[in-house]
Amino acid sequence: EEGEGSYDASYDGDEDSHGATQSTPRAGGTYSYDYSYDDEHPVRAWAPRREPGCGCSGYSNAHGYGSSCKAWESHLDPQQVPWCYVSAACGAPDVRRGSFGERFVDCTAEGEEE
Repeated sequence: EEGEGSYDASYDGDEDSHGATQSTPRAGGTYSYDYSYDDEHPVRAWAPRREPGCGCSGYSNAHGYGSSCKAWESHLDPQQVPWCYVSAACGAPDVRRGSFGERFVDCTAEGEEE
């Protein structure tokens, strides 16, 4: 499945009378783990927008958020797209005003064209 790696865990230890591996290792038993990540889905890098006035302004709100491209509240929303505050000169159609009254836009994944 997309975004998932493969995982293999094996136990070399005692078996019970039915041939099942014991759930609790006994002295002498060893565990072997192997995990490989899916190299086809690398982590994205994010960059400020390139439209005039739409680069990150450097403004930070009272929580310290917004000065650069970052998913500032990813702990609340793991799917949050990185964003930053921008100047009043930003004319991008998706500019929004946040709870602090400042304008902000989502950042661009590096390698994507506007």
